[in-house]
Amino acid sequence: MDDSLHADSLPKVPLVLIGMMGAGKTSVGQALSTALGRPFLDLDEEIEAQTGRTISEIFAEDGEPCFRLVEREVLMQSLEGSPDIILATGGGAVCAESVWTALHGNARVVWLDVPVEELADRAQLKGGRPLLEGVASPRRILRDLLVVRRKWYERADFRISTGGLSLDESVKVVLERLKEESS
Repeated sequence: MDDSLHADSLPKVPLVLIGMMGAGKTSVGQALSTALGRPFLDLDEEIEAQTGRTISEIFAEDGEPCFRLVEREVLMQSLEGSPDIILATGGGAVCAESVWTALHGNARVVWLDVPVEELADRAQLKGGRPLLEGVASPRRILRDLLVVRRKWYERADFRISTGGLSLDESVKVVLERLKEESS
């Protein structure tokens, strides 16, 4: 970490990481949490803790629309819980006007952008992705999702292209951008 960037030099607002599944939001968020000494929360893990069910179970039993309602509710709770939290969202968590109304002026939003081909490789490695389960062409699904979600992601305070970067390189780029934004 650059010694000139400290957690107390950043505004006391949540840092929200958005982007497609497989973009590295959780990994980058955890590393930023360590580097900045700020608390980290993965939205999917929090949903699972609060509901006692996996994301896949919620999708299968209640459907995506119900999951999205739960996701938005937990997101809003998380934003209110800690002003200096680093929050990794699910890929579709910010695809609602109500979410952006809550985020605007109350959080710093970072879009981690990765090419679809790389997203597909990453997402398949991790598994547990309800929107990709049993599909013949994950790349096509991801491309279609990105077409729909891009307009929401473009509302982020800044976009970081992390395609082809290692975790350390991705974190370094985000930290450099945060430093620029804080100057």
